[in-house]
Amino acid sequence: MKRYDEEFQKDAVEMLINEDRSLRQLARELGVSPQTLRNWKDVYLGKKARQSGKEIADVKQTYEELRKLKVENATLKRQRDILKKH
Repeated sequence: MKRYDEEFQKDAVEMLINEDRSLRQLARELGVSPQTLRNWKDVYLGKKARQSGKEIADVKQTYEELRKLKVENATLKRQRDILKKH
């Protein structure tokens, strides 16, 4: 079983949060299972919440909102590109 250091895990979660890739896609690109990446995300978000004094639920809610906004942004970009072609 391959072990990944904390730095790699943190970078993977940052990529998941900040880039426009799905969890499955990023996990495939990194060579880890989606469940492993999901576990890293949960641990990382929990650590960030404890470090900053926020509640874990608030951090998870913010993450979910960011994910929804990324999906909406991608949809709007596709619509814009379609309109540009006409």
